Parts: sequence; structure tokens; C-alpha cells
Amino acid sequence: MASNSNTVIALKTNFLRTQIRTLSQPLEPKQPGPGELPESKVKDAVKEVNRRMRRHNRIVYPSVAIRHVAEQIDNLYWQAGAPEIYLETSGAVDDGVVKTNDDISLDENIAKLPESWQAEDDIEAEADAESYVEKYQRLQELSARRAALAEKIARYRHLQHLLKPLKEPNQTVQPNLVTRDAALGSELTKMRTLGLRVAARVG
Repeated sequence: MASNSNTVIALKTNFLRTQIRTLSQPLEPKQPGPGELPESKVKDAVKEVNRRMRRHNRIVYPSVAIRHVAEQIDNLYWQAGAPEIYLETSGAVDDGVVKTNDDISLDENIAKLPESWQAEDDIEAEADAESYVEKYQRLQELSARRAALAEKIARYRHLQHLLKPLKEPNQTVQPNLVTRDAALGSELTKMRTLGLRVAARVG
């Protein structure tokens, strides 16, 4: 997994600071030739130029400005790389490709993600590719776990539906049991009595 020091912003920030340090290197006066200004005056002039240059660079290139430029580069980097994975298409036809406005938290969109990031031959792209593969595998794992949980919940809800008639047993189960005080027992007694009467008349 790429560390924070290998992010696009961090790498570009370090690059910009290196360039600014190069620009801030003091000028070295050369030895004056015959007929040129005295060496002392040349050194004084160069010293003043170096002082003003350092002051200029501190004002024009503060850390906040460097960070801001690095963030702009980072945004452009992601915008340039986005079409390779997130392809915009018109219409409502599902072509199996993740689009920029798709919700990546949905299982159907996670399944559309490519397994790897097409990285360019540089350190930043390789680090991003490794990070993408790791996050892709994690997403697939979480998606599979969520699908398994959803299936389990569906089974439990089906069982709950089947057991719904038993929710109030005093009203749904007890009346159907053959007991002395149950309604079914009373009906069976009536049927036996009726059966005896019919048998007596027939006999």
C-alpha cells in the first residue's frame, strides 16, 4: 500500500520545493577582468541580489502556495485518469461499465469495476495501481459478505412469515387443540352426540 509520502500531492509538493530551492541558490560572482568593476563592488551587488532573491522567493512561493499548486496538479491528474475507468455514456442502457455518477457502494456497480488500474511507467502511477488493486479486493470482499448477509436476512424473514400465525397462540393455536375447554373439543362432543342419535334412529 502506498504511503502518504507517495501520494500525488506529496510528490508534487516535494518536486516544487526542490525547484524553488534551485532557484534560490545564491549567485556566485566571477572574478572581474581588466577594466571591470572592482571585486568588492561586484560582491556587494551580488550579495544584495541574493538577499532580494531569497526575500522574493519567500513571498512568492510560501508553503501554502506550493500546497495549492500541488493540489491543482492532483485534481488535474485524477481528471485526466478518470476516463480510463469511468466512461460516460448516453442513454439508460447498462453496458457493464461504471460511469461517473454511479454509486460505487452498490453491488451491481462494484461488480463492474475493472480488476486492475492501467498504470503508466512512473512511480506515482504504480503506487496508485497497487492502492487500487488493494481497495478493489477489499470492495469485492465486503460486497460478497453483504450479499451473504442479505441472503440470510431473506431466509429469516421468510421463516418469520411462516411463523406469523403462531404469534398469538392463545387465539390461533389454542382454539384448535382438543382440550376440555377448547372450542374444537366442544364441537367434537356435539358431533359424537349427533352420531349416537343418528345411530339410534337407524338401528
